[in-house]
Amino acid sequence: MRERGFTLFELILVVAMLGVLAVTGLPRFINLSDNAKDSSMESTVGALRSSLAIYRANDAATTSTDGNYPVVLDMTAVGSPCSTCFSALLANGLQDSAWSKDADHSYTYNDGINVTTFTYNSTNGTFD
Repeated sequence: MRERGFTLFELILVVAMLGVLAVTGLPRFINLSDNAKDSSMESTVGALRSSLAIYRANDAATTSTDGNYPVVLDMTAVGSPCSTCFSALLANGLQDSAWSKDADHSYTYNDGINVTTFTYNSTNGTFD
């Protein structure tokens, strides 16, 4: 009676195929964390820009003028990480250690690899 099972060649072939699949898929998972950090930064910047437009529209509606942008985005101390940054625009402020306040109108996002600096202009409401 013949026993059923896989031959050594079949097992080696399956292991080799799994290795090829793992090697081709690995770069996608390596970059996943970096992509998530970039998305976090972009979503925060988008929320701030939208909030600046809403702030100005509210100011225009309440004062019957063209509306003004906030003079400052928060009262966070210069040189500190963001535990409550952007509190003038976001309900509870931003609590993200990747963000820090560099100067009165300058903020930095450090994802551990790249450092991106944004400057707020209270005259025209830009955050670039």
